[in-house]
Amino acid sequence: MSDLDPGLDLLDEAPRRQGSSRRPFLLGMLAGCGISLVLALGLVAAAAVAITVLMESGHVPDTAAIPGDELPPPTRDFLVEQGLVEPDEQVLYFFSGGFLSLREDGNLFTDRRVISYFESDGELVVEQAAYPEIADVEVEYGEGFLADSEVTIVRTDGESFLLLVCNEEGHDRRFVERLIETWELAR
Repeated sequence: MSDLDPGLDLLDEAPRRQGSSRRPFLLGMLAGCGISLVLALGLVAAAAVAITVLMESGHVPDTAAIPGDELPPPTRDFLVEQGLVEPDEQVLYFFSGGFLSLREDGNLFTDRRVISYFESDGELVVEQAAYPEIADVEVEYGEGFLADSEVTIVRTDGESFLLLVCNEEGHDRRFVERLIETWELAR
């Protein structure tokens, strides 16, 4: 209240702009939200590109089974360094169900044998069978989006182990066809 006129409030006498005084605030808020959205989308796109580059380079597992002739050198190096394949062994197909590391899980077959491995308590657990040791190959194809197909390798001694192969783009079927063809030729 003013000393001059007890009924007059000084705030009421402040000059007012034409239009709404909320407009600059709303525009600033929308601009801030727009910038945040663009930054968030940019981060998502950058992460997707980074993961794709890492998968293509073989440093992070691919999401599909890949033929041995398309195996990235770092993946091949990992398999040899871990003693999963011999340096002169030819990998015919490979799939890793690992999320960020090849070490988490892998299923492959070579010109000599079938191998499945996974990490447990920091150690690799490996199952394998040379083709003459295989009595049967049983397949249950995964249904639905990115479902894993299950390939059971039954050894001649009655023991068995499982290979999991993602069904992305039918790569699981090509994996299985090539596995059975290689096994039948080798026995």
